[in-house]
Amino acid sequence: MNKVTRKQLTLGARRKDRPKKRSRSFNGQNTETDDSSFPSTSAKKLKGDDREHVPEDYTLQYSIIDFALVFSTLSSFVRCSNIIKNEDEDQLCNVKVQFKQWLAGCKKFCGLMDISSSFLNQSTYDFYIGKIYECIDTVTQTLFSSAAQEEKKFTSLENDLQDTTDVSVSGDGTWKKRGFSSLYGVSSLIGCCSGKVLDVLVKSSYCKLCESWKNKLDTAEYEEWKDEHIKTNQCTANHTGASGNMEVSLVIEMFKRSIVKHGLRFVNYIGDGDSKTYSGLLKAQPYGEDFVINKKECVGHVQKRMGTRLRELVKKTTEEKIVKGPDSWCAWQRASATNTLSSFKHDYTPLPDEVLIAMKPVYENLSKDELLGRCVGGFTQNNNESFNQLIWKITPKILPADSKIVNIAALVAACIFNEGTSALLLIMHGMDLKLGRNSHEYARISDENRVCAAEKKSASETREARIRHRQEQKDALDIATAAGSLLNGPGIDDSL
Repeated sequence: MNKVTRKQLTLGARRKDRPKKRSRSFNGQNTETDDSSFPSTSAKKLKGDDREHVPEDYTLQYSIIDFALVFSTLSSFVRCSNIIKNEDEDQLCNVKVQFKQWLAGCKKFCGLMDISSSFLNQSTYDFYIGKIYECIDTVTQTLFSSAAQEEKKFTSLENDLQDTTDVSVSGDGTWKKRGFSSLYGVSSLIGCCSGKVLDVLVKSSYCKLCESWKNKLDTAEYEEWKDEHIKTNQCTANHTGASGNMEVSLVIEMFKRSIVKHGLRFVNYIGDGDSKTYSGLLKAQPYGEDFVINKKECVGHVQKRMGTRLRELVKKTTEEKIVKGPDSWCAWQRASATNTLSSFKHDYTPLPDEVLIAMKPVYENLSKDELLGRCVGGFTQNNNESFNQLIWKITPKILPADSKIVNIAALVAACIFNEGTSALLLIMHGMDLKLGRNSHEYARISDENRVCAAEKKSASETREARIRHRQEQKDALDIATAAGSLLNGPGIDDSL
């Protein structure tokens, strides 16, 4: 028997005397991993050979211990080089806990685990958040540069070019709060060929320090503080005006710095038409007067616009507008007026003229040659929508967070979106943290599960099954609603 060491098994080796498993046909429980069978965006991004490598320490192993007992014992013998002096108290650091928990989370964790949280206060928290942000930003910018080179390479291959600096990107904005009254907004640009985030920016219209100095406006002390506050770049408010304008200003800023940052020009912009981003780009002229940026429409949003306008048209068509009686344009109404519903059958003839006249302006407006020309290529913003939801998984919208936390969430989300869970290992390695076998194993399994789930969803069989299942659920709900009486609604129980 040929033995294989634990280290070789971790690296993907297998025993030579064990037969290789046969690949089976696709089913819902066992997905194939062949790129040619079910190509997915996740597989394309996470299976590359040029990904960043994080050293793995096979001798490292972590365990849960009593922090209070260990620290109190060690404090009498040694002094940590990472201690911060704050209010005459020595503050110990724990970057691994801080990386996953915000201040309230750290205190809650320590309290439930019966660990003293006296080492953690606001100033210590702010210090480490700043350090964590610097490290995450450094790693993220490195991954952005790598993604830009991939986008350049894939664009050249797709267009049979030797080399090019003109690429296509999709952009979208998201806000911390719904209703365009948010204090924080995030916008991203994602390459069309690589499917990776090339740039991301955060806008904030709120600064906690500026808010605390409001009561001292028009004073010499305030003017002195304001000059120092702006000079040291401590103000987190970098946007004035309506929150809805954040997306426009963010995209323009990212376009303007694309040449300096990546050496690329974004020649095609895929937008959703929900904002005036494209018109803002035309006015800003980020690449000069002689360079015109082309607009491409997200076909998903054009489809949504068609459905929305038709539904609004149906709502406007009230019962009074429906002609009843034997002279109605509706065959069912004519049968109802003549008491022949028992033998009535739909003939499925073309729509009546009255319906066609009402629907015609909607179709004419959304089938103009100019609009359809921008839809050629079938581009979507699905990548941006997927990236947006990942941000608010890290810092949920229902929880309060300042500008620094939103920035960290956006950068971490971009790293995970581009490189998978292994990007977290890069970030922690950048913090000079040693990572053992368990960390690498978790990242590997997590990325494999992500690719497996993406390939399963991309399969036509599962996609059709999901559509069919959703339609069956909707039909069952409509039948239940029509059969039963309404039991919930505003003021429905006021009759008692």
